[in-house]
Amino acid sequence: MKLSDLAKELGGQYEGTPDPDIQSVAGVAFASAGQLTFLSSPTYLPQVRETKASAVLVKQLIPDVVVPQVVVANPSAAATKATEVLGMKRPEPAVGVSPRASVAATAKIGKSVTIMDFAVIDDNVEIGDGTVIYPGVYVGPGSRIGPKCLIYPNVSILDGTLVGARVIIHSGSVLGSDGFGVDLGAEPTKVPQLGVVEICDDVEIGACVTIDRARFDRTIIGRGTKIDNQVQIAHNVRVGENCVLVAQVGVAGSTELGRNVVLAAKVGVNSHIKVADNVMVAATSAIKATIPNSGPYGGIPAVPLNEWHRQMGNISNLGKMRKKLQDVMLRVEALERLLLASTAAPVDDVIDGTEPPV
Repeated sequence: MKLSDLAKELGGQYEGTPDPDIQSVAGVAFASAGQLTFLSSPTYLPQVRETKASAVLVKQLIPDVVVPQVVVANPSAAATKATEVLGMKRPEPAVGVSPRASVAATAKIGKSVTIMDFAVIDDNVEIGDGTVIYPGVYVGPGSRIGPKCLIYPNVSILDGTLVGARVIIHSGSVLGSDGFGVDLGAEPTKVPQLGVVEICDDVEIGACVTIDRARFDRTIIGRGTKIDNQVQIAHNVRVGENCVLVAQVGVAGSTELGRNVVLAAKVGVNSHIKVADNVMVAATSAIKATIPNSGPYGGIPAVPLNEWHRQMGNISNLGKMRKKLQDVMLRVEALERLLLASTAAPVDDVIDGTEPPV
Protein backbone atom coordinates (compact mmCIF):
# COMPACT_ATOMS: atom_id res chain seq x y z
CA MET A 1 0.00 0.00 0.00
CA LYS A 2 1.22 3.48 -0.85
CA LEU A 3 2.19 5.56 2.18
CA SER A 4 -0.21 8.33 1.18
CA ASP A 5 -3.13 5.87 1.11
CA LEU A 6 -2.09 4.33 4.43
CA ALA A 7 -1.84 7.80 5.99
CA LYS A 8 -5.46 8.47 5.01
CA GLU A 9 -6.55 5.18 6.60
CA LEU A 10 -4.77 6.21 9.80
CA GLY A 11 -6.21 9.72 9.82
CA GLY A 12 -2.69 11.12 9.52
CA GLN A 13 -1.15 13.99 7.60
CA TYR A 14 1.35 13.27 4.84
CA GLU A 15 1.84 15.46 1.80
CA GLY A 16 5.50 14.87 1.03
CA THR A 17 7.46 12.89 -1.47
CA PRO A 18 8.42 10.21 -2.17
CA ASP A 19 5.37 7.96 -1.75
CA PRO A 20 6.89 4.56 -0.86
CA ASP A 21 5.13 1.21 -0.74
CA ILE A 22 4.53 0.01 2.83
CA GLN A 23 4.24 -3.72 3.42
CA SER A 24 4.41 -4.05 7.22
CA VAL A 25 5.12 -2.35 10.54
CA ALA A 26 8.24 -2.80 12.70
CA GLY A 27 9.96 -1.33 15.72
CA VAL A 28 12.31 1.54 15.07
CA ALA A 29 15.50 -0.42 15.79
CA PHE A 30 14.71 -3.31 13.42
CA ALA A 31 12.66 -1.65 10.67
CA SER A 32 13.90 -1.90 7.10
CA ALA A 33 12.90 -0.77 3.63
CA GLY A 34 9.21 -1.29 2.91
CA GLN A 35 8.29 -1.02 6.59
CA LEU A 36 6.57 1.67 8.65
CA THR A 37 7.90 2.46 12.13
CA PHE A 38 6.78 4.86 14.86
CA LEU A 39 8.14 7.17 17.54
CA SER A 40 6.43 6.36 20.84
CA SER A 41 8.85 8.26 23.12
CA PRO A 42 11.51 10.96 22.73
CA THR A 43 13.94 8.36 24.09
CA TYR A 44 14.00 6.73 20.66
CA LEU A 45 14.59 9.92 18.67
CA PRO A 46 18.25 9.07 17.92
CA GLN A 47 17.13 5.71 16.48
CA VAL A 48 14.48 7.41 14.35
CA ARG A 49 17.14 9.65 12.83
CA GLU A 50 19.10 6.51 11.83
CA THR A 51 16.20 4.22 10.93
CA LYS A 52 16.17 2.22 7.72
CA ALA A 53 12.36 2.23 7.62
CA SER A 54 10.55 3.71 4.63
CA ALA A 55 8.44 5.99 6.86
CA VAL A 56 7.81 6.90 10.47
CA LEU A 57 4.69 7.84 12.46
CA VAL A 58 5.26 10.91 14.63
CA LYS A 59 3.19 13.23 16.79
CA GLN A 60 4.78 16.28 15.19
CA LEU A 61 7.32 16.82 12.41
CA ILE A 62 10.92 16.26 13.52
CA PRO A 63 13.81 18.14 11.92
CA ASP A 64 16.72 16.18 10.45
CA VAL A 65 14.70 12.99 9.93
CA VAL A 66 15.28 11.99 6.33
CA VAL A 67 12.52 9.38 5.93
CA PRO A 68 8.93 10.49 5.26
CA GLN A 69 6.99 11.40 8.38
CA VAL A 70 3.24 10.86 8.93
CA VAL A 71 1.81 13.07 11.66
CA VAL A 72 -0.81 11.36 13.85
CA ALA A 73 -2.30 12.04 17.27
CA ASN A 74 -0.97 8.82 18.81
CA PRO A 75 1.88 7.08 16.93
CA SER A 76 1.65 3.84 18.92
CA ALA A 77 -2.11 3.50 18.38
CA ALA A 78 -1.70 4.40 14.72
CA ALA A 79 0.95 1.69 14.35
CA THR A 80 -1.49 -0.85 15.77
CA LYS A 81 -4.17 0.26 13.33
CA ALA A 82 -1.64 0.03 10.50
CA THR A 83 -1.05 -3.64 11.29
CA GLU A 84 -4.78 -4.22 10.82
CA VAL A 85 -4.96 -2.22 7.59
CA LEU A 86 -1.96 -4.13 6.20
CA GLY A 87 -3.38 -7.50 7.28
CA MET A 88 -0.61 -8.37 9.72
CA LYS A 89 -1.57 -11.17 12.11
CA ARG A 90 -0.22 -14.34 13.63
CA PRO A 91 -0.95 -17.73 12.04
CA GLU A 92 -4.38 -19.13 12.85
CA PRO A 93 -4.86 -22.86 13.53
CA ALA A 94 -7.24 -24.93 11.48
CA VAL A 95 -10.78 -25.28 12.82
CA GLY A 96 -11.72 -28.67 14.21
CA VAL A 97 -11.16 -31.14 17.03
CA SER A 98 -7.94 -33.13 16.94
CA PRO A 99 -8.36 -36.91 17.17
CA ARG A 100 -5.59 -36.76 19.77
CA ALA A 101 -7.64 -34.51 22.05
CA SER A 102 -9.78 -36.01 24.81
CA VAL A 103 -13.30 -34.57 24.76
CA ALA A 104 -15.93 -35.94 27.14
CA ALA A 105 -19.18 -37.16 25.62
CA THR A 106 -21.12 -34.78 27.85
CA ALA A 107 -19.16 -31.69 26.73
CA LYS A 108 -20.97 -29.14 24.57
CA ILE A 109 -18.75 -27.78 21.81
CA GLY A 110 -19.88 -24.75 19.80
CA LYS A 111 -19.47 -24.00 16.12
CA SER A 112 -16.05 -23.43 14.51
CA VAL A 113 -14.20 -24.46 17.68
CA THR A 114 -10.57 -25.58 17.51
CA ILE A 115 -9.33 -28.15 20.03
CA MET A 116 -5.73 -29.16 19.40
CA ASP A 117 -3.61 -32.19 20.29
CA PHE A 118 -3.65 -33.55 23.85
CA ALA A 119 -6.15 -31.04 25.20
CA VAL A 120 -8.53 -32.55 27.77
CA ILE A 121 -12.14 -31.34 27.91
CA ASP A 122 -13.85 -32.91 30.92
CA ASP A 123 -17.49 -33.73 31.69
CA ASN A 124 -20.22 -31.13 31.22
CA VAL A 125 -17.87 -28.47 29.87
CA GLU A 126 -19.33 -25.84 27.52
CA ILE A 127 -17.15 -24.14 24.89
CA GLY A 128 -18.53 -21.24 22.84
CA ASP A 129 -18.36 -20.67 19.11
CA GLY A 130 -15.02 -19.84 17.56
CA THR A 131 -12.91 -20.54 20.63
CA VAL A 132 -9.41 -21.97 20.14
CA ILE A 133 -7.98 -24.48 22.63
CA TYR A 134 -4.25 -25.06 22.13
CA PRO A 135 -2.32 -28.30 22.95
CA GLY A 136 -2.09 -29.50 26.51
CA VAL A 137 -4.98 -27.42 27.89
CA TYR A 138 -7.09 -28.95 30.65
CA VAL A 139 -10.69 -27.80 31.17
CA GLY A 140 -12.25 -29.26 34.30
CA PRO A 141 -15.77 -30.57 34.89
CA GLY A 142 -18.62 -28.07 34.68
CA SER A 143 -16.46 -25.23 33.38
CA ARG A 144 -17.86 -22.81 30.79
CA ILE A 145 -15.81 -20.95 28.18
CA GLY A 146 -17.46 -18.27 26.07
CA PRO A 147 -17.14 -17.56 22.36
CA LYS A 148 -14.01 -16.39 20.53
CA CYS A 149 -11.58 -17.15 23.36
CA LEU A 150 -7.91 -18.05 22.93
CA ILE A 151 -6.58 -20.58 25.43
CA TYR A 152 -2.85 -21.08 24.85
CA PRO A 153 -0.85 -24.28 25.58
CA ASN A 154 -0.75 -25.87 29.01
CA VAL A 155 -3.39 -23.71 30.64
CA SER A 156 -5.34 -25.36 33.47
CA ILE A 157 -8.98 -24.31 33.87
CA LEU A 158 -10.19 -26.25 36.88
CA ASP A 159 -13.69 -27.44 37.71
CA GLY A 160 -16.52 -24.94 37.71
CA THR A 161 -14.52 -22.05 36.26
CA LEU A 162 -16.54 -19.50 34.25
CA VAL A 163 -14.81 -17.76 31.35
CA GLY A 164 -16.59 -15.05 29.36
CA ALA A 165 -16.35 -14.02 25.71
CA ARG A 166 -13.17 -12.98 23.88
CA VAL A 167 -10.92 -13.92 26.78
CA ILE A 168 -7.22 -14.62 26.15
CA ILE A 169 -5.32 -16.88 28.56
CA HIS A 170 -1.59 -17.38 28.00
CA SER A 171 0.49 -20.48 28.59
CA GLY A 172 0.97 -21.98 32.02
CA SER A 173 -1.79 -20.10 33.82
CA VAL A 174 -4.00 -21.83 36.36
CA LEU A 175 -7.59 -20.77 37.00
CA GLY A 176 -9.46 -22.28 39.93
CA SER A 177 -6.61 -23.61 42.06
CA ASP A 178 -7.43 -23.85 45.76
CA GLY A 179 -7.26 -20.63 47.73
CA PHE A 180 -4.69 -20.65 50.52
CA GLY A 181 -7.07 -21.23 53.42
CA VAL A 182 -5.44 -22.52 56.60
CA ASP A 183 -6.78 -22.68 60.16
CA LEU A 184 -3.93 -22.19 62.59
CA GLY A 185 -4.22 -24.45 65.60
CA ALA A 186 -2.00 -27.05 67.14
CA GLU A 187 -1.36 -28.02 63.54
CA PRO A 188 -2.17 -26.00 60.38
CA THR A 189 -5.41 -27.35 58.90
CA LYS A 190 -6.55 -26.85 55.31
CA VAL A 191 -9.84 -25.01 54.84
CA PRO A 192 -11.86 -26.46 51.94
CA GLN A 193 -12.20 -24.12 48.95
CA LEU A 194 -15.62 -24.77 47.40
CA GLY A 195 -16.21 -21.65 45.30
CA VAL A 196 -15.27 -20.86 41.71
CA VAL A 197 -13.45 -18.36 39.52
CA GLU A 198 -15.33 -16.07 37.13
CA ILE A 199 -13.48 -14.32 34.29
CA CYS A 200 -15.66 -11.68 32.62
CA ASP A 201 -15.64 -10.68 28.94
CA ASP A 202 -12.60 -9.22 27.14
CA VAL A 203 -10.10 -10.10 29.87
CA GLU A 204 -6.51 -11.01 29.00
CA ILE A 205 -4.47 -13.15 31.39
CA GLY A 206 -0.69 -13.43 30.93
CA ALA A 207 1.54 -16.45 31.24
CA CYS A 208 1.93 -18.30 34.55
CA VAL A 209 -0.84 -16.40 36.33
CA THR A 210 -2.66 -18.07 39.24
CA ILE A 211 -6.22 -17.13 40.12
CA ASP A 212 -7.51 -19.04 43.14
CA ARG A 213 -11.07 -20.21 43.57
CA ALA A 214 -13.16 -18.65 46.33
CA ARG A 215 -13.85 -20.37 49.59
CA PHE A 216 -17.62 -20.39 49.00
CA ASP A 217 -18.53 -17.75 46.39
CA ARG A 218 -16.57 -16.41 43.41
CA THR A 219 -13.19 -14.88 42.72
CA ILE A 220 -14.07 -12.36 39.99
CA ILE A 221 -11.95 -10.66 37.32
CA GLY A 222 -13.95 -7.77 35.85
CA ARG A 223 -14.65 -7.05 32.20
CA GLY A 224 -11.78 -5.67 30.15
CA THR A 225 -9.09 -6.21 32.78
CA LYS A 226 -5.57 -6.98 31.54
CA ILE A 227 -3.24 -9.10 33.69
CA ASP A 228 0.48 -9.43 32.96
CA ASN A 229 2.64 -12.52 33.51
CA GLN A 230 3.25 -14.11 36.92
CA VAL A 231 0.46 -12.41 38.84
CA GLN A 232 -1.18 -14.02 41.89
CA ILE A 233 -4.87 -13.40 42.65
CA ALA A 234 -5.98 -15.01 45.91
CA HIS A 235 -9.36 -16.44 46.87
CA ASN A 236 -12.47 -14.23 47.03
CA VAL A 237 -10.70 -11.28 45.39
CA ARG A 238 -12.87 -9.03 43.22
CA VAL A 239 -11.07 -7.11 40.49
CA GLY A 240 -13.13 -4.34 38.89
CA GLU A 241 -13.59 -3.52 35.22
CA ASN A 242 -10.71 -2.33 33.03
CA CYS A 243 -7.97 -2.81 35.62
CA VAL A 244 -4.31 -3.33 34.68
CA LEU A 245 -2.14 -5.61 36.85
CA VAL A 246 1.52 -5.66 35.80
CA ALA A 247 4.03 -8.49 36.30
CA GLN A 248 4.41 -10.09 39.74
CA VAL A 249 1.56 -8.23 41.40
CA GLY A 250 0.11 -10.14 44.34
CA VAL A 251 -3.40 -9.54 45.67
CA ALA A 252 -4.25 -11.22 48.97
CA GLY A 253 -7.58 -12.81 49.82
CA SER A 254 -10.97 -11.07 49.92
CA THR A 255 -9.63 -7.74 48.67
CA GLU A 256 -11.66 -5.61 46.26
CA LEU A 257 -10.12 -3.51 43.50
CA GLY A 258 -12.32 -0.81 41.96
CA ARG A 259 -12.65 0.07 38.29
CA ASN A 260 -9.67 1.29 36.25
CA VAL A 261 -7.11 0.42 38.94
CA VAL A 262 -3.50 0.18 37.71
CA LEU A 263 -0.99 -1.76 39.82
CA ALA A 264 2.57 -1.51 38.47
CA ALA A 265 5.08 -4.35 38.72
CA LYS A 266 5.54 -6.14 42.05
CA VAL A 267 2.84 -4.24 43.95
CA GLY A 268 1.62 -6.21 46.96
CA VAL A 269 -1.93 -5.79 48.22
CA ASN A 270 -3.02 -6.78 51.72
CA SER A 271 -6.08 -8.94 52.41
CA HIS A 272 -9.60 -7.77 53.30
CA ILE A 273 -9.15 -4.20 52.04
CA LYS A 274 -10.66 -2.06 49.28
CA VAL A 275 -8.96 0.05 46.61
CA ALA A 276 -11.03 2.85 45.10
CA ASP A 277 -11.75 3.39 41.40
CA ASN A 278 -9.05 5.07 39.29
CA VAL A 279 -6.16 4.37 41.66
CA MET A 280 -2.66 4.01 40.17
CA VAL A 281 0.11 2.50 42.32
CA ALA A 282 3.84 2.74 41.59
CA ALA A 283 6.00 -0.36 41.17
CA THR A 284 7.13 -2.35 44.25
CA SER A 285 4.70 -0.51 46.53
CA ALA A 286 2.75 -2.23 49.30
CA ILE A 287 -0.93 -1.45 49.90
CA LYS A 288 -1.47 -2.25 53.56
CA ALA A 289 -4.82 -0.53 54.19
CA THR A 290 -7.92 0.54 52.28
CA ILE A 291 -7.39 3.34 49.74
CA PRO A 292 -10.67 5.29 49.74
CA ASN A 293 -9.79 7.97 47.16
CA SER A 294 -8.70 7.84 43.53
CA GLY A 295 -5.29 9.12 42.40
CA PRO A 296 -1.64 8.07 42.23
CA TYR A 297 0.03 6.30 45.17
CA GLY A 298 3.41 4.79 45.98
CA GLY A 299 5.69 3.57 48.75
CA ILE A 300 5.74 1.05 51.60
CA PRO A 301 3.11 1.46 52.85
CA ALA A 302 1.49 3.14 49.86
CA VAL A 303 0.61 6.81 50.41
CA PRO A 304 -0.43 9.58 47.99
CA LEU A 305 2.30 10.06 45.42
CA ASN A 306 3.29 13.60 46.44
CA GLU A 307 3.73 12.47 50.03
CA TRP A 308 5.83 9.51 48.88
CA HIS A 309 8.05 11.85 46.86
CA ARG A 310 8.57 14.00 49.97
CA GLN A 311 9.45 10.91 51.99
CA MET A 312 11.94 9.80 49.35
CA GLY A 313 13.43 13.29 49.27
CA ASN A 314 13.91 13.22 53.03
CA ILE A 315 15.50 9.79 52.88
CA SER A 316 17.91 10.89 50.14
CA ASN A 317 18.95 13.83 52.34
CA LEU A 318 19.64 11.73 55.44
CA GLY A 319 23.40 11.72 54.76
CA LYS A 320 23.50 15.52 54.57
CA MET A 321 21.31 15.80 57.66
CA ARG A 322 23.61 13.43 59.57
CA LYS A 323 26.65 15.51 58.58
CA LYS A 324 24.94 18.71 59.73
CA LEU A 325 23.97 17.09 63.02
CA GLN A 326 27.56 15.95 63.56
CA ASP A 327 28.77 19.51 62.88
CA VAL A 328 26.27 20.92 65.40
CA MET A 329 27.35 18.36 68.01
CA LEU A 330 31.00 19.31 67.51
CA ARG A 331 30.16 23.02 67.92
CA VAL A 332 28.15 22.32 71.07
CA GLU A 333 31.06 20.33 72.52
CA ALA A 334 33.42 23.19 71.71
CA LEU A 335 31.09 25.70 73.41
CA GLU A 336 30.85 23.46 76.45
CA ARG A 337 34.64 23.34 76.71
CA LEU A 338 34.84 27.17 76.45
CA LEU A 339 32.14 27.56 79.05
CA LEU A 340 33.86 25.10 81.37
CA ALA A 341 37.16 26.91 80.99
CA SER A 342 35.57 30.31 81.83
CA THR A 343 34.03 29.25 85.11
CA ALA A 344 34.89 27.06 88.04
CA ALA A 345 31.36 25.78 88.11
CA PRO A 346 30.48 22.52 86.49
CA VAL A 347 28.76 23.04 83.19
CA ASP A 348 25.53 21.44 84.42
CA ASP A 349 25.38 23.86 87.36
CA VAL A 350 25.82 26.83 85.06
CA ILE A 351 23.11 25.54 82.77
CA ASP A 352 20.58 24.96 85.58
CA GLY A 353 21.39 28.28 87.30
CA THR A 354 22.76 26.94 90.63
CA GLU A 355 25.70 28.69 92.33
CA PRO A 356 28.99 26.90 92.65
CA PRO A 357 30.08 25.95 96.20
CA VAL A 358 32.36 28.43 98.05
